[in-house]
Amino acid sequence: MRPTLAALAILFSSISGVMADNAPRDAVTALAPTGTLRVAINFGNTVLAQKDPATGEPRGISGDLARELAKRLGVPIAFTVFDAAGKVTDAVKKGELDIVFLAIDPVRGADIDFTGPYVVIEGPARIGARTRILAHAVVTGGAVLGDDNVVHHGAVLGDVPQDVGFGGEESFLRVGNGNVFRENSTIHRGTKPGSETVIGDRNYFMQNSHVAHNCRIGSEAVVAGGALLSGYVQLGDRGFVSGNCVIHQFVRVGRLALLRGLSRTSRDVPPFCIMDGTHTVRAINLVGLRRAGLAPETIRNLRDAFKILFLRRRNLRHALAEVEAAPMCPEVQEMVEFIRSSKRGVCFGAWGTGAEDD
Repeated sequence: MRPTLAALAILFSSISGVMADNAPRDAVTALAPTGTLRVAINFGNTVLAQKDPATGEPRGISGDLARELAKRLGVPIAFTVFDAAGKVTDAVKKGELDIVFLAIDPVRGADIDFTGPYVVIEGPARIGARTRILAHAVVTGGAVLGDDNVVHHGAVLGDVPQDVGFGGEESFLRVGNGNVFRENSTIHRGTKPGSETVIGDRNYFMQNSHVAHNCRIGSEAVVAGGALLSGYVQLGDRGFVSGNCVIHQFVRVGRLALLRGLSRTSRDVPPFCIMDGTHTVRAINLVGLRRAGLAPETIRNLRDAFKILFLRRRNLRHALAEVEAAPMCPEVQEMVEFIRSSKRGVCFGAWGTGAEDD
């Protein structure tokens, strides 16, 4: 396992605002696996550390931060003194240290996990293994990030919701594993007391995208640049929200649905469909379905059901009854159940076109 974190900003990511009597057990295990916090002090860098002439003990930024971290973890501290950064790196490779204070360097990065400069992590936040937080990013407000995420420059995760009714109560952001948050994307925490915004696994949030309070994002979805998801929006697995789309609060977007660029919706978007304009579905998402590995027969069944449901100008309840009267594969059944469970109503069809616009 790679040695624990080197950049100053990450030191309190797991326990910020938490005192020794209730420090999370996994934070103690991760940062002080031997039960003692082993800290490198490099007297060769007098900006970070100096030797107290009276006691010989370390003083300065490195020593103060390390002592505070040990205090919050509730473990003893052991300083190892060095006179050069290269010697610190050698000790890291041997597994002799838990916390070090070093400038970011590509060669050192092979053995040490760094955060970017000017990162702000406000607690109590939790950061998983191998998650990288790049320069000027902010993680705050009870955010819990899983493993292998990447938070790019200027991204903000877990800030307070943009809700005029928010009263400052405790709420949360919960992020799974392997997600990417590109430059200046914003993901806000829940608005009601104890509520949370939930992000699944392996999603990709492009620059300037926004996910508001209490949204629920599945896994392997894409939210492209400038797209805006209002509060309580649900985005299904492998959904794709294209650039500068806007989604009204409480709207559901089904699995493998695709919203074309600049489109907007205040109605639910059924799974497997392509939507554009103002909540209008045009076609089945053929490219997405093929990439997801759906069988050709399943795709044909979905296309047939789509034509009945959305390409004829008729009462939707009658169209649903016609689809349900024939044998349905699981995916068609998923689409039908999604439509029947909608509280906002689903998108309109492109009536009168006579054929899908693929």
